[in-house]
Parts: sequence; structure tokens; C-alpha cells
Amino acid sequence: MASPQLDLISTKIIKPSSPTPLIHRIQKLSIFDQLNPCSNYMSFGMFFPKQYNPTLPVDRTHISTILENSLSRALTSYYPLAGTIRDDGLHVECNDVGAKFLQAKIDCPMSEINHRSSEAEDLVFPKDLPWTPSKENLVVAQLNHFNCGGIAISVCVSHKIVDGSSMANFINHWSTMARNPSAPIPSFQFVGGSIFLLENEIFLNGFLFNCSFLKYYVKYVKEM
Repeated sequence: MASPQLDLISTKIIKPSSPTPLIHRIQKLSIFDQLNPCSNYMSFGMFFPKQYNPTLPVDRTHISTILENSLSRALTSYYPLAGTIRDDGLHVECNDVGAKFLQAKIDCPMSEINHRSSEAEDLVFPKDLPWTPSKENLVVAQLNHFNCGGIAISVCVSHKIVDGSSMANFINHWSTMARNPSAPIPSFQFVGGSIFLLENEIFLNGFLFNCSFLKYYVKYVKEM
């Protein structure tokens, strides 16, 4: 049986619906985030079987438009996710570069890959992640259309800027914007860099042992 194939339909850059204020232009990362490599991405996939409901949109363009517009509004609240990591690896520049949004079609029904034993499940995630350069988009999403009418949405976010909890909050906020385009855009404060600080000085203690003492100690242990 031939392996399912993925055809990329489109690639877009989704920017925040409103520009990030200059006062929030630079965000310092917490000590925990500073230690994460820039190329480490967290991935999350969601599968939605075809719903036989005439009131639901089935047109690919309609679905994509809803997701793109709601992602744009969600990035206004989560503005660091639309930025880039500075070369020092310590700060996020909230420059509204945006998130990458891919749309693809997979030539098989969802049931063929939506199970744990299927290696083809990787098809629904953006190819070539994680990346090495830190200048890439911090968020990459992919909308996949199966030939059965179902869809899968995958989201990859740089682990340098989110953990599991914050990624779940972002996806939940995005879904809220998709369900209700008129929902108010909330404002968040990103203060991790001011709470989890890196001390300016780190002290290390060292211990020196005489070589003859170590030989005696090793011999003593062996004879016990």
C-alpha cells in the first residue's frame, strides 16, 4: 500500500491584527526560557472528522479564512509569539513578524493515519521542524485537508518562549477567536523575565585532594 502523500497548497505569514505597542517591543526571557535552545519546538495536533451538518463550512477557503483571521487576533494578545528571538538568546523582539500558516491536502482518509501505529501521522505537522536558525517564525501552524472531508490542525511553537501550559492557553484563546470573531481581544502581561531572574554572579566551590591520599583511599575501599 502506497504511503499517503501531502501536497502543499499555500504558505502565508499571519501578523497580529493590531501592532504591538512600542512599550512592549522587547520582552526579557526568564532564566528557564533562556536555557532552552531556539530550535526546540513544541508540537500539538488536533483531528476533526467531517461533520455532516449543512450549517458548518466545508469550503477549504472558508475554513482557512476563519483560522487565519482568528490567529491574527490571537497574536495581538500573545504578541511575543509573533516576534523573533534576539541573537543574545535572552530577549524576544516583539516586531510583529508574524506566524507561518501552511495549508495542505493529504490524499487519504483521516482514519488511515489517525492512530498511534501510523508513522504517516507526522504528515500533519510542518516539515523540517525543528529549525536551527533563531530567526524563523516562533509559531508555525498547518491546516490539513483529508480526502474524506476531515481536517487536522497542527501547531508548533518555540519551546524557548512557551511551556505546555502557556501553549495550551494560546491554542484555547485561538479557538475562542475562531468560534466568535466578535469576542473581545484580552490583554496579557508577560512578566516571566522579571520574576525568574538570573543572578549576576555565580559561585562555584571546588575541592582538591592529594593524589597519594586518593590512591590510599581507593586501596582502602577495595580491601573492605
